Amino acid sequence: MDDNSFRDLVVAEQARLLSTAWVLTTNADEAQDLVQDTLVRGYLKRRLLARADSPSAYLRTIMVNLWRGRKHRREHPAAVEADRPVQDTYRLERQALVAALHRLSPQQRAIVALRYVDDLSIRDTARALGCSEQTVTTQAA
Repeated sequence: MDDNSFRDLVVAEQARLLSTAWVLTTNADEAQDLVQDTLVRGYLKRRLLARADSPSAYLRTIMVNLWRGRKHRREHPAAVEADRPVQDTYRLERQALVAALHRLSPQQRAIVALRYVDDLSIRDTARALGCSEQTVTTQAA
């Protein structure tokens, strides 16, 4: 994969990667860092990326593996935002979403991100996470 092809892939996938990263990290800054780390790793592995059946799926797999492999996950519970006055429904809904995501195991959070944000099939989600389809079905429930 040459630089232009990689750039086109980044342009096409960056917004979706950022959405997925936010669900995984529940923090905008960490999500951006995770996307950048993913793109750097993808660039370094662009020969493998070029041979992949789905380069976008390969990038998502890189992202999930990077997120899972971080030794120190900095969690940001919803209580962090409780110091700010809640002025609108959006902030309340966001706080509830972040709190719910923090109650999920890392595996469940990855499944939610891939199944419902990236809209992957059960089979593709299982492939990206290296687990069985039954695990995806059970954990998504």
